[in-house]
Amino acid sequence: MGWKLSTIFINSNKEINDVELFNSLGFQDITPIEPKAFEEILNPEDGELYIGHYKDSTILCIPTLPYLFLEASLSNEESILMNTFPNTDISSLVLQSVVNFWGFTLIKDGTKVRAKGGSSEEGLLVDFGTPLKEELELLKNSKINADGERVYHLDAYPDEEFTEDELGEEYVFKVCERYIGATLDHADDLLFETKFRGYSYKDTHEDSKQSEKIEKKTKWIKFIIYIAIFFILRFAVKHLLE
Repeated sequence: MGWKLSTIFINSNKEINDVELFNSLGFQDITPIEPKAFEEILNPEDGELYIGHYKDSTILCIPTLPYLFLEASLSNEESILMNTFPNTDISSLVLQSVVNFWGFTLIKDGTKVRAKGGSSEEGLLVDFGTPLKEELELLKNSKINADGERVYHLDAYPDEEFTEDELGEEYVFKVCERYIGATLDHADDLLFETKFRGYSYKDTHEDSKQSEKIEKKTKWIKFIIYIAIFFILRFAVKHLLE
């Protein structure tokens, strides 16, 4: 099975207003839609948001945002989550097993302490902070090879060597265990029995990206016009002098 994941785990059961939270994160025109089981919305469709609770955690299934969090610095949206859920753990988790894209971050008590992720094509994209305890079991079976790359040996496959992107799914599942008490592929009650509240939305992040593209394009058009005017005036002055 190829796992796809775009979620945020928050170690808090704080009561919040779903619509206000999603609005603050940049999603507008929030409208309730049919609740769904977690396994259906691990990687939600564009235009859909989900929120639910499992054990002591609030779980958000959101397109786009968890991917944007894969860097050392704090984004505005992460700061909003920190302020909404203070003094707790917040992790974003992304996974596209088919192409070996993976990543996770951890904010702990208001500080971003870990961000790690990569892909088969790009290798390791970010590796910020000290490894989490959930990573140590995998790391103890790894080494740095002659090319400076980390490779892994697994007990189940003693004669094989695995690259880091091939172990990305294992890393993400280990971080999931921090919040749900089991690796995701063994959390049947969460996957199949826990319903999440659903909402449709308009993504202002896409509007912002489009506005930036338009603004950049407009600047280039203005620049070209200014250059054209400069050469026209230069030619006219030169012609008058002659």
